[in-house]
Amino acid sequence: MIDQKTLFLYPQNQRIIFRNQECLYVRPHVALLPYISNYTLTFPTKQAISENYTVIPHGCGTLVCGIKDHQVENQLLGPMTVAANVGEQAATFNQIFIVEFQPAGLHAFLGLKQNELADQHFSFQLLHAKLNQVLMELLENSGKCGRAACWS
Repeated sequence: MIDQKTLFLYPQNQRIIFRNQECLYVRPHVALLPYISNYTLTFPTKQAISENYTVIPHGCGTLVCGIKDHQVENQLLGPMTVAANVGEQAATFNQIFIVEFQPAGLHAFLGLKQNELADQHFSFQLLHAKLNQVLMELLENSGKCGRAACWS
């Protein structure tokens, strides 16, 4: 896993949307811009994410990888038509990696219609086991490449 201290070692400054001690928001590679809005890596704290942290309605699918004690839980959230409180669940993780898709961008990867996913969340393992396995391997090996090398 990526260590919190490496947030400031990310070398591609032109892709950084926002960065502080708890999180890093990064634009995807230009080839993925039609599909992915951003990536977020966060180390949630009570100060950064309160129990009342709420996601407002949006038209994007979101892949959330929650990491606690070296265990990874991957969830896919469909577009939201109503506000959803996520603070209580987010606070249970040591680390969260998020892929925020563009509206309808998830379809390119999973072939699922956005209206079929609206206001729902799914275990990514149950939804797409093979892609989940690839993602798990990437997450598990991300910290084994050395601090600066992990970002290449």
